[in-house]
Amino acid sequence: MTPAFYHLFIQPELIEANLPDLLFTILPLAILILGWKLLPLHYSFFALMMVLFLLSYPHSSSEPLIGTPRYMLVVFPITIICAQWAKNPRFDRAFQVLALPMFALNIVLFLNHHWVA
Repeated sequence: MTPAFYHLFIQPELIEANLPDLLFTILPLAILILGWKLLPLHYSFFALMMVLFLLSYPHSSSEPLIGTPRYMLVVFPITIICAQWAKNPRFDRAFQVLALPMFALNIVLFLNHHWVA
C-alpha cells in the first residue's frame, strides 16, 4: 500500500498531468486544517479518517489522484466548515467569485468529453 501523494513526489512529471486533481484534493484538506475547531470532535475524527483512507489507496501509479475530488465529497464536515465561514459576507462573496468560474470551467470540460472528476 503506497499513499497517493507518494507517486506524485517520486515521479514529479505526474504533477502537471494531475494538477486539477491535486488542487481539488489539497483545497478540502486546507479547509479541514483551517476549520477543524469549528467542528465537534467526532466530526473532526470522521473527516480525518475519511481523508486518510481516501489518500491511502491510489488509483494507479500514473494518475494516483484521479477521482479523489469526487470521493472527497463524502467528507461532509468540509461543507459544514464552509457553511460556518459563509456567515461572513466577505468570505461568501469570495467563495462565489471563485466557485462560479470553476463551475463554468468544469461544464466546458464535461461538454468537450474531458474527464472532470
